[in-house]
Amino acid sequence: MVLPAKQFNETVGTKSSLRLIRVRSLNQSYHHLKQLEKYKSVAATSGYEVGNTYEMFVISNTLFGGLEFIGLFLGIAFLTMLASCLMFKVLSGTKIDRDRYQMLIKIGVANKQLKRAIAYEIGVLFIIPGIAGIGYVALGLQMFKKLMVNPYDQWWWSVMGFTICYCLYYLVTVKLYQRLVLQKKMR
Repeated sequence: MVLPAKQFNETVGTKSSLRLIRVRSLNQSYHHLKQLEKYKSVAATSGYEVGNTYEMFVISNTLFGGLEFIGLFLGIAFLTMLASCLMFKVLSGTKIDRDRYQMLIKIGVANKQLKRAIAYEIGVLFIIPGIAGIGYVALGLQMFKKLMVNPYDQWWWSVMGFTICYCLYYLVTVKLYQRLVLQKKMR
């Protein structure tokens, strides 16, 4: 209910004050807002209810922390499935490829060159899906800009972890493939 100015001035009551604080970044001002949270408990004991953004910030960080955990878990699961499928695809063709490489060995191609060619051939199969996956995730994070303060915050850790795991899968696949293809032909 809004009173006219004359009637409002005639009203008897106690004076109280309200202080609004605006910050540019909740992440950077987190510790200051946490200190101001102490004043809320003083106001609550005197009978006033004080709501603030700090509480919502803590709740949303908790919620999105859980979402990040689920995303990381699913990311590891999909990485494992992707790399395993690629490894299976590459290693399932070794019987056919063994004859090709044995022919190259017979015409005098050096073993070092064969290993380099294998690493390059498998590298192409691994690099294209890896880059596409990182690109899709980078574009997909755009959807979370309205929900999260900064969805790209610390994103490079995930990319670095993905790259390290993916490279390990690549190296294991190359070594297994080289061992299967370049072994001496059984008679």
